Amino acid sequence: MKLCRTHFSYEAAEHGEMSFKHGDVFLVLDTLNGGVVGSWQATRIIRSSPQDAKKGVIPNLSRYGHV
Repeated sequence: MKLCRTHFSYEAAEHGEMSFKHGDVFLVLDTLNGGVVGSWQATRIIRSSPQDAKKGVIPNLSRYGHV
């Protein structure tokens, strides 16, 4: 598992994906989610309220294609 800070914003396009903003921090659980390259299983790290952390799929930059 690794921590990752996002370098771009993303609006979820598929069911199970999470939207995020530039600078959000995630704990990455799997970098090959469902065998799909570029799909990461991750949990958003929320400093003010850890119980509000959300788990889902986020794309890496190579899958997203641009910033």
